[in-house]
Amino acid sequence: MISAWYTARPAHRGMLCFGPDRGRKVTYTNPHRWLPGFRPARGDTALRTLVTRYLHAYGPATPQHFARWLAITVEPLRKLTGPQRRQLDDEADLVAAVMGATATLTVGAVTVGPHA
Repeated sequence: MISAWYTARPAHRGMLCFGPDRGRKVTYTNPHRWLPGFRPARGDTALRTLVTRYLHAYGPATPQHFARWLAITVEPLRKLTGPQRRQLDDEADLVAAVMGATATLTVGAVTVGPHA
């Protein structure tokens, strides 16, 4: 049995996908075996394509049905460093781009919802 720890990174890099069905046994393969000429997309392009295809396949929602404004609140467990804050800003921008929205990012206490 292959641990998820060993499969996560290759799968996220487009080097691993589920293989042929073997009943209850999970198999893996390289996408090039099933899709000659396969080239994985990079970061935000791959995510945007995945979300768009999912929504069109399993709709009825389309990206246009989502709100154009998105509020993101992050409550860090400890003080963020400069690079961590910049990375958080980049991640918020990526989520907004995928959703086709404008995002506002707040770093502070989460005050709403069951986890507040």
